[in-house]
Amino acid sequence: MTFFKLEPHIADIRLFVVGDDLKDLFTSAYKGLYHIIRPQGCSDKDHRVSKAMIQPVHISSSDTTSLLINFLSEILNISSINDAIYCQLDIINLTATHIDAQLTGHPVDKFAEDIKAVSRHEANVIKNLEGKYETVIIFDIQGSL
Repeated sequence: MTFFKLEPHIADIRLFVVGDDLKDLFTSAYKGLYHIIRPQGCSDKDHRVSKAMIQPVHISSSDTTSLLINFLSEILNISSINDAIYCQLDIINLTATHIDAQLTGHPVDKFAEDIKAVSRHEANVIKNLEGKYETVIIFDIQGSL
């Protein structure tokens, strides 16, 4: 079960994510990020007019929270550099401190929201009382104070 929910925040966007396991948590965060920058997602029309772009992602970090933040930051960076949205995430290998994944997407004309950075503020991956993983992620939005 992947799940994300946008929550009010003073000047940025706050995302609450939950997953049954780490793979679900990372997938929920990935979906939440793309919901912010391109709420309409990927349409069939987008796929017909452009060739698929494939991008590998390999990240290691000291802990799971850092891994998630660095993973989202890398996806944001790749999307920005390539002016692309990656509609498909394939997680190949995931541990508490390392992820190997592949993104598949296509170029887009613009994003709905410009995210400057993925913040560590409030982020803390935990296992809740129901045995699910959860955290909060703050996205610094272009033009925010």
